[in-house]
Parts: sequence; C-alpha cells; structure tokens
Amino acid sequence: MDNQCTTLETGVSGCCCNTDACLSPTRIPGRKLWCYVGLIAKKAGVNVGAEVACNGMCSSLSGTVNGDDVVTFQCVPNKVCKTFMNTDGCATLKGDREITGCCCRDSDSCNVKQLNRTDIILPTPSPVSEYPISCWTGIYVNGVPYSDAGFTTCFGDCASVTLSTMINKQNHTATMYMCDPTSVCRALNMTNQCSTVEPGVSGCCCNTDGCLNPNSNAYPGNPLVCYVGVYYEKDNYSVGSEMPCNGQCASLQTTFGGKMLKTYHCAPTQVCKQIADNGCSKIYKDSDVLGCCCNTANNCNVKEKINTNNTVPAFTGTPIACQSGIYVDGAAITNDNAFIACKGQCAKLSYATNLTGVAHTLDLYTCDPASVCSGLGLSNSCSSIDGTNVSGCCCNSDGCVTPSISPTPSTGSGAALTTFTVIIAAVYTLLRQ
Repeated sequence: MDNQCTTLETGVSGCCCNTDACLSPTRIPGRKLWCYVGLIAKKAGVNVGAEVACNGMCSSLSGTVNGDDVVTFQCVPNKVCKTFMNTDGCATLKGDREITGCCCRDSDSCNVKQLNRTDIILPTPSPVSEYPISCWTGIYVNGVPYSDAGFTTCFGDCASVTLSTMINKQNHTATMYMCDPTSVCRALNMTNQCSTVEPGVSGCCCNTDGCLNPNSNAYPGNPLVCYVGVYYEKDNYSVGSEMPCNGQCASLQTTFGGKMLKTYHCAPTQVCKQIADNGCSKIYKDSDVLGCCCNTANNCNVKEKINTNNTVPAFTGTPIACQSGIYVDGAAITNDNAFIACKGQCAKLSYATNLTGVAHTLDLYTCDPASVCSGLGLSNSCSSIDGTNVSGCCCNSDGCVTPSISPTPSTGSGAALTTFTVIIAAVYTLLRQ
C-alpha cells in the first residue's frame, strides 16, 4: 500500500501515503488535487484563470490595491502554507496586514470556494504539458522571504504577481512566486515579459528553468549571468566569458600535479538538482571531481581571482541543438540528458582522473557561448587543455558531439538516423525559446 489504496480481502481495504495531509475523508493517494490558478481585479476588468493539478495546497492572496478588490489564486507547496498557518484557513501576512493569505486542500479548487467567489467560472482543466520546467515558489513581503521558498516542478510558466499596498502612509509589497498555466500568462499579456495589470498590481511570466528568481534578481529581460570558461592554477591559465543562463551557474573542479583545474558552466537546472543545488558535492562514481551549482548571484560559480568581465559578442546566427549531461566511464549519471538550444557551439569536456588510485573518465556535454572554444583554438576538433588530462571538443552543428558522435563527420545510415533524431530535438528546443 505504498502511496496507494488496496483491498486486502472482501470488506477490508486500506491506504498509505508519505506526504503531508495525503489522507483525509476527501483525499486519497493517487487522486490529484486540482486548484484554480489565476487573477481577478474587478476595476481593471481582469478575471482569468485555469485549473491545474497540484501536489501541494490551493492558495490565494487577496487585498485592496489602489481601491480595487484584487485576488491571486495559486497552487503552492505545503511548506509555503505552513509558514503562516498550521491548518487550512486564512491569515493576514506579517509585515503587510493589508494582504490576506489562505490555504486549503479539502476539495478541488477550494481556494475559490474558501472566499465564496461566485464571479469565477471554473474552466475545464487544460492538457498537461509533456515537458516541465523548474520555477521558484514562495511569498515575499517587502522583498524579504515570508515563506520557505524554493524550486518546484511546473507544467506551465514561471510567474510572479506583486500587490502594492499602503498602511499608515508606508508602502508595502507582497509578491507571490509560482507556477501559472501558460493560458493565464498569455491572457494577461505576460508571455516572457513583465507588465502592470493596473496601478499596484504587476506580474511577470517566462517559460525557461529558473527564469524568475529573487535571489539572483532574474526576471524576463534580465536573466542570470554565469561565467563559462577554464582555469588552471599551475600557471594562472584562464579563458572564458560571461553569458546569460537559463539554468544555474556551475563548476567542476579537480587536481592535476597538485594544482587545481576548474571549469565553469551554465548548467540546466535538472542537472544541478542531481549534483548539488546551491552547494557542492563529489560527483557520483568519480569522487576525484567536485561539482558545484548556484543561482544566488551573477557569476556565483567563480571564487578564484580571474577576470569575469569578458562579455561574449551578441549572437547573430541560428541556434543549434547540443547534448547536455554528465557521463562517468561512458554511463550517464544525470537523468535528463536531453538536447538543449545553444547559441554558440556544442562542447564536450573530458576529465581523466586517478587521484584515488582508480581511473575514471568524466564527460560533460554542454553549450559553449563560442568564447571558450575559440580561446582554446577548437573548431570542429578536440584537444587537451594546457597540457593536462582534461581535453575538450567543440563543433558547430546540430548534435555534433554526443556519447556516440565526435566532431569528426560521420557517414552511413546510422549517422543519418542520429542526425534526423537530433534535428527533431532541435526543433523542439528552439520552439521553447
């Protein structure tokens, strides 16, 4: 009965589950909770929303903004609701008493019923998107985290709604970071941009991993910036540049001849979740390599005294599809080793390590903004880096370097089939841009 219900014999049945409030008279394991997600602002004539499947609780934030009755509806993780109430119900937000937060989980779209809203017609749930993204979720009051915020899986767009109020002639803001159905963002004209719904009510929507994050001040039009390059402590050798990043800033570090060698990257959020989300850890199956990820500030992956102010020239070509992921001794250690859209060159870095007496080869497949590849003198070729056991490959066509393909052009039907598959992946990744 692990996270499910079972009939033991005629007349005897039972259920077990391992998440908060997963069993109640109205909720059983395997039955999804549906929540209404949207925004209503009467004077502005805004009333948009949709129902989504929710793994947490249905929630709402309501208040009077610039004389208008404004309510946002959302699905939030359980930990967000636990911040301002222990059970289902409503409470004013500490620091902004003009805003009331409510949470519930006793029935589908209970966040609408909880406020006795009769002016909202619940629509038919939209089909779930096949590919999820990671979005920051939490409540901030006056720019300070009010709840235990963090990333959550989103089948839609990352979104934020900010309500500005005034108490005793002092301005206050309450911002909800969440996952919104794509249809809601589109209806509010916020697709990959920020806009003002009416004075005191503003929001943003975007459709890539971590594209809205108050920690790194990332929002549409102002993405996280990461340094991408190589540093070798032996002779202070370095090459690289900054680039906008839709994931997290990352680094891989090892030692050669007693000196540190470190490479810097922009990594997809799903890769960092398996390495170290805002932290560092030894790479699984290759403890000679230390992997780190962060999104707390621009270039947060750089601790060494190197110049990070080299900006990559504006990209003017056509993006290509590149393999993304980490492999050790030929076996994938990251789950989602998908193709990503790349505005530069496809790249591969190989670490041959033997510090612990056991030989390993770690291969990182990624996108290079072209500055590192050009700095290393690599173009559709491979070479060792500064005489170390780290080598790199760069190439400039769809899927030109993968676990089964090197930058040297391949021939034959097998190569043609692989190229066809990569082109399909490229079409999808480019459509997500």
